[in-house]
Amino acid sequence: MSYSTRFYLEVRKGKKEHPIRLNFVFDGQRIMTTTGLKATVDQWSTKQQSFKPSASNAAALNEILKGIAGKIETIYLNILAKGETPTQERVLNEYRGHKQLETWQDYLDNFTSTEGRNNAWSLSTYQKFKTLKNHLENFEREKSFKITFAKVDRDFYQSLFDYFAGIGHRNTHIKKTFKILNWFLAWVMKTKKIPMPGLKDFEIKDKIKSSKGAPERVIFLHPEEFLMMYEAVIHDIRLNKVRDIFLFMCSTGLRWSDYYSLKPENVQDGIINITMQKIPDPIEIPLNFFSKSILEKYDFDLPKLSNQRLNDYLKELAALLNLDRKLTRVYVKAGEVIREEVPLHRAITCHVARRTFISLSIAMNINSEVLMRFTGHASHETMKIYLGITGQKKRAEMTKFTAKNIKKQVNQ
Repeated sequence: MSYSTRFYLEVRKGKKEHPIRLNFVFDGQRIMTTTGLKATVDQWSTKQQSFKPSASNAAALNEILKGIAGKIETIYLNILAKGETPTQERVLNEYRGHKQLETWQDYLDNFTSTEGRNNAWSLSTYQKFKTLKNHLENFEREKSFKITFAKVDRDFYQSLFDYFAGIGHRNTHIKKTFKILNWFLAWVMKTKKIPMPGLKDFEIKDKIKSSKGAPERVIFLHPEEFLMMYEAVIHDIRLNKVRDIFLFMCSTGLRWSDYYSLKPENVQDGIINITMQKIPDPIEIPLNFFSKSILEKYDFDLPKLSNQRLNDYLKELAALLNLDRKLTRVYVKAGEVIREEVPLHRAITCHVARRTFISLSIAMNINSEVLMRFTGHASHETMKIYLGITGQKKRAEMTKFTAKNIKKQVNQ
């Protein structure tokens, strides 16, 4: 154990007063930082490392310097007293009043605070990490497992996977949660220099594919369901608003986050001008019959509902409208492939609106390149999972398989 504390005047050319710096050396490490005090060359004693008696308020100022020296020395000694190793970063952080990061919760709070502020996170991103924190704390309690970064290995991931599967989460959901967790852990490893060799060393099967490799079918409204919902007379004021919000999204392709941030000033000359949450470039979406009529109904200021409430009320609305078309959902849960039939009203969410917009646009032969400008998709590959082919569309296409059309091919 060895340490020394010194003060010196950092003389700066062209300045009358100069900052007084703190130089704290301990165990071969050095901290140089400001004290917040200034002095002229005539006021400062280099030999005594203090204000000269002739300086105004010298006694009080020198007491402040003694307090600063005592503070940083106490921090250093307290760390030693705990049986821990003082580091330059830790001593400096505590000297500056920053909380020492000790638990994974401390690091997670620091991560969300700094990264969220630096990258202008949306409220939904903050919510994801709040949910992650709650899950990890519940995991610790239920499994009697104290999470530390040293324990991040395959066994940790497996235990966490089993916990999520045990509370009913599907593999798809668990995979998304692990992606959020790995984002945080990678930040800890990179910025805090804490090694975690087991990070990301865990794969989750979450996709079900047919023998031809087609992805699991996504949910969207068929044309007749869309029109029925639009034309329905709904006396419940709350569900009427839900219907309008959902159909506005169906007729514009907006996500919930984009609808929620939409303001009257975003609509000018019949065009929605908006920067979508997931896309940096501004998007222009012309109004159509449906979106225009809905906006006019609310004087271009749509009612706002949270994502969760909108999803809950939407299921209630769909049940009221008897949207009972059977859907086969296939997913992986705890390693088991599960297939279940559910009515549309149980499966519908606000994201169905965006898929419905794309599917209806394709059915009406809207140019795919133009459609991608509306939705913000960068390529056909990223958009194709939303494309829905209905039974009616299949039957309509099969009617083209006629002798007349075959003869056309022969004569070409």
